[in-house]
Amino acid sequence: MEIVTGTGHTVDRTQRTFLCRCGHSANKPFCDGTHKKVGFIG
Repeated sequence: MEIVTGTGHTVDRTQRTFLCRCGHSANKPFCDGTHKKVGFIG
């Protein structure tokens, strides 16, 4: 998997990743587990 910005810059290449859906991650666009603390259910 390759994660690319809107301008075409490659952010990361990986076999497995988790992206933030709650909007509270300190490491966006990646999940850092903050959803557990804020009670996000998605």
